[in-house]
Amino acid sequence: MRETQMRKFEFIISEIINDLGIQQGTWQSKFRTVVTASVVFEMRMMLHYLGQFVFLKLMDCPVTKFEFTWYKIRMEYAYLELIQ
Repeated sequence: MRETQMRKFEFIISEIINDLGIQQGTWQSKFRTVVTASVVFEMRMMLHYLGQFVFLKLMDCPVTKFEFTWYKIRMEYAYLELIQ
């Protein structure tokens, strides 16, 4: 069972590497790929929480805390008022 899972994982990783063209590229293109993937991942997280913030403001739900750090986004709101 574990060997099958490991083979599937190795296959998926090798396909991702092949699709992105990382093996054929130079170190600069590999670096750009990693940086782009990191930026896209961070932007996805920011857009999700900003959308949630706008939705809560449209519903007149008080957002008590909204802070960005480089590794997490913390948002606190009164969800009891959202239900009522």
